[in-house]
Amino acid sequence: MKSHNINILNTCKKMLAVLSVCVFITVSLTGCGASSSKNQFTIYYVNQEHTALAEYKTKLDESADAQALVNEMDKARKKSTFIPARPAYVKVDHVQTDGQNVYIYYTDTYKSMDNATEVLYRAAVVKTLTQLPEVDHVTFYVDGAPATYADGTVIGMMSADDFVEASGSNSADIQSADIKLYFANAKGDKLMPMDMNVTYNKNVPIERVVVEQLINGPGISGYYRTLPANVKLLGISVTDGTCYVNLDSTFIDGMVNAAEMVPVYSIVNSLCDIPQIDRVQILINGESNRMYRESISLETKFTNNEDIVQKTGE
Repeated sequence: MKSHNINILNTCKKMLAVLSVCVFITVSLTGCGASSSKNQFTIYYVNQEHTALAEYKTKLDESADAQALVNEMDKARKKSTFIPARPAYVKVDHVQTDGQNVYIYYTDTYKSMDNATEVLYRAAVVKTLTQLPEVDHVTFYVDGAPATYADGTVIGMMSADDFVEASGSNSADIQSADIKLYFANAKGDKLMPMDMNVTYNKNVPIERVVVEQLINGPGISGYYRTLPANVKLLGISVTDGTCYVNLDSTFIDGMVNAAEMVPVYSIVNSLCDIPQIDRVQILINGESNRMYRESISLETKFTNNEDIVQKTGE
């Protein structure tokens, strides 16, 4: 009987030992999993010909921020022919994040890039950084001042939609255009024109670029937003001189600090500056039988209105 009890005791000890090992292994594996949580990012480079963007997939810690992604873009990749988009002679001074916006400050070495290199570099940076869930726009500063195009026009805030959508798209797909956008004045009772040069995919209609830039906002002091930041452009088309702009209900439900005519004619005047557009009709979720602020019928096909534009000296 004593021998039998000893055998049972030994068996129990063995089972406890095995159980302890299993628990240790489980805890160890769980701990490893928790400490190695990573997110996948696409880092944008340029191809060897310097004519198009190229994608490199990598995993970074969940804590990765804008500075970390900027650093990743400068890394040479083994077994890859991709080239960092930033030329070695272009120096980054510092990176700053403020809410949903990232500001990158460069020394005056930025001005040494030729146009094709500069466009691809901006596209690579913006498309890389806006993968962060908290980042919507990126703005460049050069030698302490907002970056500009060759003609002196301020580039302003940039989003991923401003650039080539697919990797491998040739730089020949990228084009620029001068547009005129209308934003609100400080009182919100008049519109103020802003001349802007935009860089975009030639497969994207210019009218879409105009409305998306209005949604992005002015990004320059002295001009004020006319559309809710979270409004969605559902579709846009031009037929017989009329531009049909389909927005979601945020356009009529969201609030901006402007008189009721200002948001409507911000869209209308900006689009009517495009030569092929004479009139604009605004749709809400595909419907025109809606009222804006209970006073403006959206069944109207609006034409350019100069009376709402602030005159010089006002």
